[in-house]
Amino acid sequence: MHLCHAICARCLCSAWSSRSLSFTAVLLLTIPSARLEAAVKIAPVAKTDIAAIDDTLLDTTVEVEATIKSITKPNEGDNGPVRIKLADDTGSITLVASPVVFDALLAQTPVAAGDLIQASGRASKDGDQRQLTLQTATGLRILSKVGAAEFAADTASPSRADKSLIPLAAVDDSLKDKSITTEGTISDVREPRSERAPFVITLVDGSASIQMVLWPELYEQVKQHLRVGNTVQVTATVSDFRGTLQLRLRTTQDIQTIAGAPSLTESKGVGKLAGAKTTPTPAIKTDIGSITNDWTNRTVTITGTITATDSVGKGQRLRIRDASGEISVILWESVLSKLASADLLAGQAIIVTGPVNLYRGHLEVIASSPEAVKTANN
Repeated sequence: MHLCHAICARCLCSAWSSRSLSFTAVLLLTIPSARLEAAVKIAPVAKTDIAAIDDTLLDTTVEVEATIKSITKPNEGDNGPVRIKLADDTGSITLVASPVVFDALLAQTPVAAGDLIQASGRASKDGDQRQLTLQTATGLRILSKVGAAEFAADTASPSRADKSLIPLAAVDDSLKDKSITTEGTISDVREPRSERAPFVITLVDGSASIQMVLWPELYEQVKQHLRVGNTVQVTATVSDFRGTLQLRLRTTQDIQTIAGAPSLTESKGVGKLAGAKTTPTPAIKTDIGSITNDWTNRTVTITGTITATDSVGKGQRLRIRDASGEISVILWESVLSKLASADLLAGQAIIVTGPVNLYRGHLEVIASSPEAVKTANN
């Protein structure tokens, strides 16, 4: 008797469990998708600073929060992607979307320059430039909108650029052709390579650096400010020269000295004489293999062995190798003429200090002065 009751109870429990499972399945199917998504908690992708997107993140999904700087559509009849320039406080990057995805995006979320957005895209490379690919229209959402007129007035107003002090690290493509005010310490003064060439002044601020150019006539009027080690404030126009951003100084009123160069007793790295046109040698050597495209205009010191040499214009190109990699070093005529040719042969050990340059897709270091090149004999 007890056995029969137990069997019946088990059958009832089994039947109730089956009905419960069926009821639960039906209930889940009838829950609206929005409520179902809320019920199933998905861990969000962490927001990534644009400057932190490097080769280690290629082929992964990256989420950024940034402002739309521009939207460039392909020409009529061109099947290329729509390019959306994004920028945050750390840098800028291009978000690309196929015309189909972009049209779907506009249908659900009209976007415009000035909008603050959150975007999720696949990190990849287009040549040497990193980019994000928007794979679906749902990968972008607007956090806040700015009217087109308001955005244009804000970014185009000269008074805004003149009155706001912009750090060197924040100078990017979004500022091209705009006048900005910035500060930096002069690490190098390079004389013109020819009669038609400008003076090139290297400004540094922490790990950031940029070159400022001015013509000889203007240099003669402001040269009292242009001593290595001086910290200066300049108002200049951001321009692009062979893919590298630089500043163009226009008038004598656009530069002032904030702090003078340390004397020889105060700083051993400034040069043999106060105001000498030399580059201070950083205390930390840079591994060649660690230099990437993001380092453009940053001053580095590399140590290695010359593996090859060849002529480039009126200068010379050296290939320098250390345990981590190899890179080209450019010695322009003003530097090369003051160095012994016997010290620049393959097999010689060498130390070079100068800014990183990206030329036609290849990284190189520009020796900024004769004193920036150290060999066994000097």
